[in-house]
Amino acid sequence: MKSKNTWLYPTFGSIFIGAIFPILASSTLKSIPPFLTLTLTFITAVIVLGVILLIQGKTWELLNKNAWKYWFLTGVLNGACFYGFYYFGLLSTTPWNAALVAQTEVFFAFLYFQAWRKESLSKGHIFGILLLILWIIYLLLPKASGWNYGDLIILIGMMFAPLGNYYQKTGRTHVSSSTFLFIRYVCTIPLTGTISLLIGEKIDTFLLQGVIWQIILMGIIVFVIKNILWVEAIKTVTVTRILALHGCMPFLTLLIIWAFQGLLPTATQLISWIPILIGVILLSRK
Repeated sequence: MKSKNTWLYPTFGSIFIGAIFPILASSTLKSIPPFLTLTLTFITAVIVLGVILLIQGKTWELLNKNAWKYWFLTGVLNGACFYGFYYFGLLSTTPWNAALVAQTEVFFAFLYFQAWRKESLSKGHIFGILLLILWIIYLLLPKASGWNYGDLIILIGMMFAPLGNYYQKTGRTHVSSSTFLFIRYVCTIPLTGTISLLIGEKIDTFLLQGVIWQIILMGIIVFVIKNILWVEAIKTVTVTRILALHGCMPFLTLLIIWAFQGLLPTATQLISWIPILIGVILLSRK
């Protein structure tokens, strides 16, 4: 008999890889501009997914017209908008802050779909919303060093993620995860490439040689393995329920930074994680 909790395995896998993601991305962006990095990463993912499709013999799924609309919409919302703002924001903030701000996705998902369904709010939901709103205000207020524009840019990107995940979840019902991600990235490459050209990003081949392995690693681990796990997880469970478990991801990011970079977490960092974790859990409850 198949377990009802099989969605937990891909969820925990995506959480662990997601905790590493902002660290890897931030390191790469020290050498290569954001949209160029994204474009090269998407190209890596397309090559890997293309090989997977050939091995699985699922190339016929590319002809499924029912999924085309969802490929394009997810490519624009998640590929260009969400990742574009996320990478651009990482230029001006830390991986820890980026992991924290990413948790606001459940806030936007709740607002979008609660308003869509016009359901009433419980006291727990109201308290969760207030907690997250207060936390977002605190996050965006200028500190001693001035405004942290990176956090604001990533916050804007998180507004697109729930809509992209909605279309991704729907599109997954028509084709396999690998096929969906393959075409999604194919749709996204021209968008991120064009944006890179329009804003005048330039590539330094010498610097690229130093981070090319990171780009390939990120393309395989994050944009192929993690995203396949994510798509499989949201196939059977609501996005907000999975995002509640993702609330532990910032803490995991902090532990990884401490383990590999020797940077001890401060009391402020640990305390700032608590209200957003509580808010995410409250909003994910029925």
